[in-house]
Amino acid sequence: KQVAADQRCHLANLFLHSLADDDGVAEPIDVRPVKGFTHAFEASLDYKMGGFHLQATAVPRDLCMLDDAGGASSAIMMDPGDSRTMEIFVQSKKREKIGTLKR
Repeated sequence: KQVAADQRCHLANLFLHSLADDDGVAEPIDVRPVKGFTHAFEASLDYKMGGFHLQATAVPRDLCMLDDAGGASSAIMMDPGDSRTMEIFVQSKKREKIGTLKR
């Protein structure tokens, strides 16, 4: 059975923003493609930013989800000058977990 190209799971959007300051304001962080790579992006934080939060969406939403093995849904703390590589995977919601036991 062949799946239509627009029904395959894929990443629809990717947003980064700084952690909220004392006033509750979080600044957006520009994300740009890495030259020479199809599915790679990079971003640079302002020196005053202590970390970031990542938001992403997998589509189609009723069939797909993000695999959060890398902790992408958590706030990521950073020290000035540090770097962080994150991998985001999109997978089907219908995929069964390996190692479950049915009784």
